[in-house]
Amino acid sequence: MGGLVINQSSHGSNFLSRDTQMQVKVRLFTTLAVYVPQVDAGETFPVELPEGSDIARLISHLKIPMPEAKIIMVNGRAREPDYRLKNNDEVAMFPPIGGG
Repeated sequence: MGGLVINQSSHGSNFLSRDTQMQVKVRLFTTLAVYVPQVDAGETFPVELPEGSDIARLISHLKIPMPEAKIIMVNGRAREPDYRLKNNDEVAMFPPIGGG
């Protein structure tokens, strides 16, 4: 995918504030991919967030309803929404899984 970076500033247009940004790599699986229509399910895409952001902020930034991101992995390990992300972390999110 060529050059898509989804970014967020925590202070909007306040030109005096310069937050340090970090970038994480995100993969959304199955039905979560509808929240970022520019990418296919399972495709990795970069997201820029203010340094020190947690997973909950990433989920909010992507406009994914919190209950929809049921399984969250960071660098291959299950994490909770309050986990603080670091630059270059790889985040994978899955919706609730059902079946019988």
